[in-house]
Amino acid sequence: AIVAQAQAMCRAHGFRSIKLKGGTLDPEVEVASVRALRRAFGADVPLRLDPNAVWSVDTAIRWGHALEGALEYYEDPTRGQDGMARVRRALQLPLATNMCTTSFQDLPGSVRLGSEDIILADHHYWGGLRASVELGRICRTFGRGLSMHSNSHVGVSLAAMTHLAAAMPNLTY
Repeated sequence: AIVAQAQAMCRAHGFRSIKLKGGTLDPEVEVASVRALRRAFGADVPLRLDPNAVWSVDTAIRWGHALEGALEYYEDPTRGQDGMARVRRALQLPLATNMCTTSFQDLPGSVRLGSEDIILADHHYWGGLRASVELGRICRTFGRGLSMHSNSHVGVSLAAMTHLAAAMPNLTY
């Protein structure tokens, strides 16, 4: 069902990457879903899994190993910078966050611990457009990837995201 839904959405809307929002089913089912998406879409379509920080560190590591080579990135598999750093050290899989590093005050810990590879910027939470551009500069300085967290898909918010994307040359995801 996940594959059929993803195929229909990609056909109808032209999506070129797929994110499975997880953390609700058994991890085995969610990992099987990612594998089914990989088989259906091939290696050229980036896949992402976001368990919404509900998995324990051990669960995130166990299933992260099963997903190595299948995901573009693994988003917030567990809670907090310490937990994310433990997962990051155990896997050969980029980690992304919009939950454990969410402010400029969080960045020193993020850099010190190496808790993620990619920060999902959200101009609503990072202090607006100029602050988000500054986040992009900091990510570039510390070798972090940058993507956008999308929770507002219409109107002025989407227009702001579009302008922000144009102003962030290192928005690579």
